[in-house]
Amino acid sequence: MQLGMVAAIIASITAIFGFAYAMYKIAKRIEGAIGVDDEGRTISERMSKVEYQLWENGGSSMKDQMNETAELAKKTAVEVGFIKQVMLHLVDLPDLSYVKESPQEEKAVAKRNTKKAKN
Repeated sequence: MQLGMVAAIIASITAIFGFAYAMYKIAKRIEGAIGVDDEGRTISERMSKVEYQLWENGGSSMKDQMNETAELAKKTAVEVGFIKQVMLHLVDLPDLSYVKESPQEEKAVAKRNTKKAKN
């Protein structure tokens, strides 16, 4: 009987240590995920760096760079529109009245002729 009790006690102690070791490993994983990283920064320090990028701060944030890109895209669109208008005025298309045009082409030609008449 005593041998059975000793075996049960040893099994219980082993189970308790096994459970404690599993909990230790889980705690270490959680600490690694939300605790301190390899550089010694906490999650709140890392999040403050991310947050810093979300608001304008004079040119170095991601928000500032996106605003600059949008402004450049608008300027480029205006320049392309201007170049398109200049090219349309410079190009004089030959008279192709002998070719049957589709209704869409007729509208485009009429619109172009109206613009030429105004100028």
